[in-house]
Amino acid sequence: MWSAVLGSVTALCVLLEWAGPAAGGSVDPLPTITVIATEATASEAGLTRGAFRFTRTGGTASALTVYYAIGGTATYGVDYAAFGGSITFPAGVASMTKAVTPLQDTLPELDETVIVTLKPSSLYAVGTPDSATVTLISDEPIVTVIATEATATEAGPTRGAFRFTRTGSTASALTVYYAIGGTATY
Repeated sequence: MWSAVLGSVTALCVLLEWAGPAAGGSVDPLPTITVIATEATASEAGLTRGAFRFTRTGGTASALTVYYAIGGTATYGVDYAAFGGSITFPAGVASMTKAVTPLQDTLPELDETVIVTLKPSSLYAVGTPDSATVTLISDEPIVTVIATEATATEAGPTRGAFRFTRTGSTASALTVYYAIGGTATY
């Protein structure tokens, strides 16, 4: 114990050491939260969903709201349906799932990611893994072009050549428009 006099006010401080819970009592540790991608791939084709599973270990006697950040290369509300930044475990429930529903568009794009990362809280401990990724697969075709023979000679016999490659569905015909440029005349 110590005391101090500050002007006309006297402060008294008593330091106590906690010896744990009273006989027969207990102190519940914080629940630990983890997240994994149980369906790590979602697709615009057929609108196949991805999924994150949130798990809490420890006490489940009361409801618990867990917060998470959403990141990745996919755009929230544009490439996939909004699904909030929290999930609430009802009392007695140790595992919850959040679906990632891709939104159909007509944009040819590369695979994009949705990353969920748990946010810390005084109500729970963040365990490992604390982050998970779902990859969104676009169903629109993507066409790339490369020069397979990059050098050609005017006098022959060396010709230049380009290869056009299509990825995605090949179920229907696809017309590719391209422009020709450079310093050579056509």
